[in-house]
Amino acid sequence: MAWYILETTRSEVALGTLAVLAAVPAMVLMIFGGVIIDREDRRRLVMLLDAGRAVVILTVAVARIHASRPDWQLYLMHMLVSAGFWMFWPSITALIQELTPDSEFVNANTFLMVGVQGGWLMAGSIVGFVYGHIGTGRCTPGRM
Repeated sequence: MAWYILETTRSEVALGTLAVLAAVPAMVLMIFGGVIIDREDRRRLVMLLDAGRAVVILTVAVARIHASRPDWQLYLMHMLVSAGFWMFWPSITALIQELTPDSEFVNANTFLMVGVQGGWLMAGSIVGFVYGHIGTGRCTPGRM
């Protein structure tokens, strides 16, 4: 998202807005997220959060392919996905702790971190390759 926003708008303000919109859900969910996570079934919550984030991303992707591509959709998507992430991450770490025997908790946590970091590394590599060879679907700079 950051690469796309910076390349298509050529605006540091637009990139800063994107960063702020990702931080706001984190700050809000720090206050209320733990209560929700403790009260709900964590397995179901994790699945719903992942599915919700996927629906948001796919909806915005389809809308941007078939519509005039307003930038506000990207900002809203980024904020919603960020909110989902800041609920997902504490939920999955609490779920790992809940489901794993004490003797295997370090290994389970290690595998979780390797999976997440490895996924981010692979995703970043793929996106970098695609952006380098296909581009980002450049639009008019400064159109906010």
